[in-house]
Amino acid sequence: MTTMRLLLAVFLCFSITATAAVLPARYIVQEWVKNSGSGTYQIEQDILFPTSGEPLVLRETWWVENENSMRLQVTGLRELKEQFKLQYVYQGGVRYGLGPGGRMQKKVSEDFVEKYFHYRNFDRLLTELVSMKVLPQSALVRRTVRSTREADHKPEALVRLGRTGGATAFVFGTPSPVDGDALPGFWIEQDSFLLKKLRLPSKVEVIAEKHSASPRGLVFPRARTIRWANNSVNVQTFSVGSKSGLKPDFFSVSSLETVNRTDGIENPALKSLVEEFYLRFR
Repeated sequence: MTTMRLLLAVFLCFSITATAAVLPARYIVQEWVKNSGSGTYQIEQDILFPTSGEPLVLRETWWVENENSMRLQVTGLRELKEQFKLQYVYQGGVRYGLGPGGRMQKKVSEDFVEKYFHYRNFDRLLTELVSMKVLPQSALVRRTVRSTREADHKPEALVRLGRTGGATAFVFGTPSPVDGDALPGFWIEQDSFLLKKLRLPSKVEVIAEKHSASPRGLVFPRARTIRWANNSVNVQTFSVGSKSGLKPDFFSVSSLETVNRTDGIENPALKSLVEEFYLRFR
């Protein structure tokens, strides 16, 4: 066999194997959601905003029931401890907070990236991915797949194998052209079904790394990078735990008690970056 024929045979063998390994989108999403765990979680993380010197660090504490019910508290560190404070409750796609004039509410931004790591409702996530056009309408059709052996060897539209962070991943979405704008997509690691990367229609991109198992089935990234335009912010998670014993109204709007303040950041460009981050991504 000539060298050219040998290379062609290896290529064809690889292509057939790769095609056979592409599972139905519904099955991939179903396994992805299983990594979100069950019950309520408390997650503590630092948001690092770049500066010309040491980064500005804001501390976030999240309490999460699911993608539709969350609570967030943000505090400044060191000199910002008493000057920068935010508190939000997220319910049914609406974010609530307290301002100097009383209660504030706004529809959760389409760039609210946190929810993709906490989806518990498989159908809701699948519907959102279809509406985002990273999965075809056919993905909404129910098909029973109990194992990889039963997977349809014919790949679905908008579902393929790719690589991210050195690992093989199922990729949702139309491949981006070599010369042109990057298109939206989701990268789910092939073996673990963990969300490793996402790109939204707004071109916001999130890279998730160093996933770690937590109580009650949650597997959560300890390091994330959020990029948009010419900006990049790092998220470092240092504590994830199951939470019980919360008051019955903990996730209700009536429980809000902190008037939001964003004082103490003297650099106008840095202050604008922080305000944009909490407006778009939180």
